[in-house]
Parts: sequence; C-alpha cells; structure tokens
Amino acid sequence: MTNSPIPGIPTYMQWFTIERKLGTPRIAGFHTITGEALAVQMRWPGGGFVWNTPVAVHVQRRGHTVVHPVRDLTRIAQFAVAIVTVMLVLSLRQEGKRDSP
Repeated sequence: MTNSPIPGIPTYMQWFTIERKLGTPRIAGFHTITGEALAVQMRWPGGGFVWNTPVAVHVQRRGHTVVHPVRDLTRIAQFAVAIVTVMLVLSLRQEGKRDSP
C-alpha cells in the first residue's frame, strides 16, 4: 500500500468508496436527533458521482439513544420492478429459444 489518506485502503482503490455518515445533531425539545446516511462515491479525473440515501435516525434523550431505521419504499419498489423486469426478459428469451426450429 502507498500513502493512502484512508488507513487500510490502497491509493488505487480510492476512486470508489462506500461509507456511512452521521449528519449534524439537531436539538428538538429534550431530544437530540441525528440523521445517518449511506454515501457511495465514485471519482475519476475531472469529475465524479455521489449518491446518498438515508439509513437511520438516531434519537437521544437523557443519555439513551434509540436508532430508528428508515425504510425507503421508493427504493424497494424500484428494486422489485427491476427484478420483475429481469425475470420477464429471461422468460421471454427462453420462450423464444423454444419456438425457434
């Protein structure tokens, strides 16, 4: 490994990272609320791509922290549509192979 700013990750792997990040804590009444997100980053010379999605909300009161997961229904629906599409394409390919002489 070379001089990597991230311990344990070689320099050549720094073009792609996945990490969980905590947001800025906010105080609401007697609660401290902190968001947590999953960040996927791809970098290349002259640009890059960053994708963030919420993962959880940390709620702290009187020293006790409760973590509430975020269920992203849109992402679940998109994943289901993608799976159904792949299954449909594969079944149509199989059907086409059976019909050809």
